[in-house]
Amino acid sequence: MTERVAAIPEADRIRVYHSVNEATRTDKRGTLPAEWTEMAGAVNVSLDQDLRLLEDKYFASLEQILLWNPDVIIVNEDGVTDYILENPQWSPLKAVKQGKVYQMPNGVSRWGHPNSLETPLALVWTADLLYPELFADVDLEEMTRGFYRVLPVRADGRRAPRYPQWARDAHTQELSDGRGGQGAGQCEF
Repeated sequence: MTERVAAIPEADRIRVYHSVNEATRTDKRGTLPAEWTEMAGAVNVSLDQDLRLLEDKYFASLEQILLWNPDVIIVNEDGVTDYILENPQWSPLKAVKQGKVYQMPNGVSRWGHPNSLETPLALVWTADLLYPELFADVDLEEMTRGFYRVLPVRADGRRAPRYPQWARDAHTQELSDGRGGQGAGQCEF
């Protein structure tokens, strides 16, 4: 992963705004999301910026986000993508104009969120989203299935309510085939 993105010149890296739960809540250097966005080759526009701290959460003003004018916006809370895309105050942003506002996947927890089991998946998902040409050989869906195969599963094949449906369906098929989650699968990050 890091070897692939290391070759991208700083001037060619994609500028990303990461929205954490609320549209204007974001990342500060030293946080887990700051680390995985940088490892994915992104320039996280909120890092090293003067952010408002409120109850251990960092917020940017909409005006500051407009000045940053990110190429891509990644959100991890359901509904925030629609809010950003449909709110006229966000419409001047390059990412909004080009429709590059993306909802991160949710599994057992929000991918990439502090304490998330799925942070390695968030890293790969983000790198693949930003630089698909560098990760054309990566089958993220299969990698995700392999990752979830190592997690506990109930007898009926169901997992946490927000677990990706396609992966749950694959595991249910394994149960009906008599494989029952045997073989943890391989995840290479």
